[in-house]
This record gives sequence, structure tokens and C-alpha cells, in this order.
Amino acid sequence: MNEGHYTEDQLAEFARSGGHEADEHLGTCAVCRSRFEFLDAFYRSYRQESKEPASDQLDRFIALHTVPNVIELKPYAPLPDVHAMGAGDHMLVLAAQDSITDELPIRTEATFANNDPNILVRAVRDEIRKNYTIHVLSEVQEIAGNVIVSIKEADGNVITLVTTKTGMAACEHPSPIAWKSSVVTIMKPSAVFPLENLGIGEGRLASEGFILEVTTDGKLWNFSLPKRFPEPITRAGIVKSDGKCTLKDVISGKFTLDVQEAEDAVELRLFS
Repeated sequence: MNEGHYTEDQLAEFARSGGHEADEHLGTCAVCRSRFEFLDAFYRSYRQESKEPASDQLDRFIALHTVPNVIELKPYAPLPDVHAMGAGDHMLVLAAQDSITDELPIRTEATFANNDPNILVRAVRDEIRKNYTIHVLSEVQEIAGNVIVSIKEADGNVITLVTTKTGMAACEHPSPIAWKSSVVTIMKPSAVFPLENLGIGEGRLASEGFILEVTTDGKLWNFSLPKRFPEPITRAGIVKSDGKCTLKDVISGKFTLDVQEAEDAVELRLFS
């Protein structure tokens, strides 16, 4: 909680889990309550008629093996022709059309979507803080949480963000982004490695048939990809227990984490 108020990610988790009912602060703080009601309506409209989720194992397999690593998104019209876009009965349509409360200086500036896989990205502008919050929604959480969002502006500048576990990313951009001339893509990981056993010692991490070699001198963890790794990897995402993810560059198949970076890390994601 910052300065007595919940963060956007904490409020999103309440909206996703329904755990707000017993929260005393939301019942007494008008600021947090207003921000929560916006996020709650956003997630509720998305969930209203979405399909029953598959098992976590099946979701993971589908996300990692049948969905392209780079997902290109298209601008989503404020009042789209649902059938023409092929969106079917999915409530991404309602989520895209949510209105923002007039009580807060927050507005949706752009919405992008892709129907295969069914995914929606929404850019929300805060005029007081002069920044954006990017919301990523999908029926398969593996392609919404802890993924890379790339925003390529008309002048060639590329903004690279990584979402939290709940599919949100903060974008510090003082001036408004020209969304109509920008290209937005989502990049999911090529491989995901659990790190709960990292402290045991040197060896290898294995996941989905991929191998990652690990050595340590007690101060640094050195990771290297075998030459036979199926894709060129350019970034590694380190996911902490709070669901936040940071990116590191991978150079010639190698990268390093210091003790602080590795502390409380629960997952490693490799991006091509």
C-alpha cells in the first residue's frame, strides 16, 4: 500500500479474486474504492460470459505450444461490429467498451485486440500522474501475466514493458502516446523454468523439454543456454513471489543474476 492507498496491482488482484468483500480499507477509503470499482467492472465484464477455464496444465500447454510467441494486435473500435470482427460471444467486447468514472482523471485512450488467441490490451491514462497503466486480458492467463508488451511509435521508438502476474504494466510516459499510429504486440515466453530449487547448487534447470545450465560462485548465478536451444533468446524475465517480473538481456545465450536479483525469485521466463 502506497501512502495509505492500495497499488493498481493490489486492486486488480482484489477484482480478479473477489477478496475485496472483507477488506476494511476499501469500505472506508473513497479513493481506493473508486479505483477498485473501475477495475472490478473491467474484469467482471470480461468474465461474464467467458468460457469455463481449462485445467492449469492444459492452459499452460496451449499457451506455450500452440500460440505464436509474438502476437500482433489490432485497434479495437469503441463500438465494434462483433460478428464482423469474429469476436463471437466473448465479453472482451464489453470490457473494451467500459466507461471510465468521471470522478477520476483517468480515461481509456486505446484498446487493441486479437481474436486468435482471444486477447485484449487496454491503455489507461492518468492525467494527474502523467503515466499509463496497460491492462492485458486473456482467457489463458499464460499469455497475459508476466509477458512482454511492445509499443512501437510512429517515429520508430519502441516502449518495452513486462506485465505483472495479473496482466498489468506501468508505463512512465509524460506525454500522450499517438496510439492510432502505434503498433502493439505481445510476446509470450519461449520457455518457463521454476526456480524454487535454485539455491540447492549448480546443475541444470529443466522445463517443457528445455535445459538451462546453471553455475554459481556464491555471489553470482550464471545461466547459459545450450547451443541446441531451439530459438535465439534475447531476454530473461525474473518473476518474484509478488508476481512482478523484471527483464535482463541475454547475450550469446548467457546472463547473470546477483544474490539480490535471485532472492525471492520463483520463476524464470525466456523470451526470443
